[in-house]
Amino acid sequence: MNIVEIFEKKVKQYKETQKEIAQRRKLWNERVKEWIFQTLNNVAQKFEMDWFVAKDEAVQNLQSVSLIFGNTPSGIIKDRKMAVKVGGYLSYVQSINGKIDVSIDYPYVEGFTNRWESKHLGVYEPKQIAENIVYENVDTFLSEIIDWENA
Repeated sequence: MNIVEIFEKKVKQYKETQKEIAQRRKLWNERVKEWIFQTLNNVAQKFEMDWFVAKDEAVQNLQSVSLIFGNTPSGIIKDRKMAVKVGGYLSYVQSINGKIDVSIDYPYVEGFTNRWESKHLGVYEPKQIAENIVYENVDTFLSEIIDWENA
């Protein structure tokens, strides 16, 4: 194979990659983002706790949907001020290539605990996102938060 043929092959691959990114972004915007939001919202409503679902749509093509534990008093008081426990969250983030990056961010107590490193759960094609994956992610999220609380 000569250099021209190699470049032709690479250019074709690049163009295909760009099409795939556009298709992923379209699927996220037209279906997957809202479906994840509704699925997580159903979980949050069925199992009442101090958690809620939010979308971050500030940056086009880098949006997210998250299941978030609310901030709560930590029970730690210093200089007559209650330290806040910032809740952890499970996040579905559209990455720059249109795939969906799923991760957990752990709670922390402002000024008193170090933040744990985020836990990466996986990268999915938007068309792969299904109920069983979301439920498995929520199950892992709850287990991780329980472990954090007991650490």
